[in-house]
Amino acid sequence: MPSSSGIIQNQRRTLLRLIDEAEKNLSPGKDFATLFRFQLRKNKQFGSRDRRFYQELVYTWLRYREYIDPLRVSSAETALDLLVALADEIPEIKKHKDSIDSELLEFLSPEKSWEERKQILEDKILTKYPIRRTQLIPEWFGRNRQKIDEAVLLQKAPLWIRALKNASVVFSDLQQEGFSISQSTHLPTAGKVHPSAKIDQSLAYREGKIEIQDIASQVLLEMVAPARDEIWFDACAGAGGKTLQLANFVGPSGIVWASDIRKEILSELKMRSNRAGYSNIRISHNPETEKNFPKQFDGVLIDAPCSGSGTWRRRPYLRHQTTSEMISGYSKTQQKLLLEKSSLVKPGGQLVYITCSLAVKENEETVATFLQQDSDFMLKRPLKSFGLIPSDNTLTIFPNDFDGDGFFMACFHRKN
Repeated sequence: MPSSSGIIQNQRRTLLRLIDEAEKNLSPGKDFATLFRFQLRKNKQFGSRDRRFYQELVYTWLRYREYIDPLRVSSAETALDLLVALADEIPEIKKHKDSIDSELLEFLSPEKSWEERKQILEDKILTKYPIRRTQLIPEWFGRNRQKIDEAVLLQKAPLWIRALKNASVVFSDLQQEGFSISQSTHLPTAGKVHPSAKIDQSLAYREGKIEIQDIASQVLLEMVAPARDEIWFDACAGAGGKTLQLANFVGPSGIVWASDIRKEILSELKMRSNRAGYSNIRISHNPETEKNFPKQFDGVLIDAPCSGSGTWRRRPYLRHQTTSEMISGYSKTQQKLLLEKSSLVKPGGQLVYITCSLAVKENEETVATFLQQDSDFMLKRPLKSFGLIPSDNTLTIFPNDFDGDGFFMACFHRKN
């Protein structure tokens, strides 16, 4: 049986191999997350603990790749020590943290400022060159580049949940189950848990009392505050986090229609809707072709396909895959969606445009183009702003605003 040090060395060598293989799946357009899960599962000797161990470290590499890659060939052991020191404190990694220099762990501790940690990382690079900000936050973000907090963007995001009702009681019950919950000061229904917490195995989750939903995503619809009894259309519903939140707003006498061009993902929405006990959600693939589909709605939500740059904390591989050409392509798709779905908004109704991108071209520029093309709509200031300052009646949520994802929202009003 291998000694503890032998197991550690074997895992370190395996990690380097996995990083080399994973790097091949970082081409633009590749589904890195799916390919990496397959990469782990094809190694039959890996158990669930092994998979958690390697995923944490490979994702840490993706977050700090610019600092790690110069060392992968010239000083692989140093590169591995840095990865271990930077990785989250999960049980599977503890023995590796115990095996490296304690001073390095202290220097790279999350308690240190990003500037202090960055200096240590740059000092470790043998060529001693500074990492340019444009390598971490590309020019295609536009003027938002200056507002993005580099330190937050590279951090691992927490996991956020939404209590469907009785938030204080639900969060207290979760703590009784052993989960550490930090209730948001911005939104009482939002609770923050550790990103590795198995919250989907909790009793509250199984009983439909909570949903996993990023706090910034939760805040967006709170800003719009759809009214009771209204009829809404979620045109790009996906797995349905915002669909369920919409259903909560409109109440049992209201209706939310949900659709997505990805028919297979709607099955997850159906499962979530059933678990939470919603009876006012109508799920249909391409519902505009359905005989009983309403001609017009009180509100239409377009959570548009986008680059996902606001989700880099959770999906760090996107930072290495996204190009300016992709941003332009998404912008064209978004403009088309706005023009197509705007006709479904009744006079006096709302058209809500959301992206999880921080790129101006996908956000403010897409909005400006739509307003030029459709004179029936005007921008409407959100009812709530949670302390944020709207710009031309649109809102950008940066990851450091609520310790969540980044989002953009524009709320249009259709003239009577």
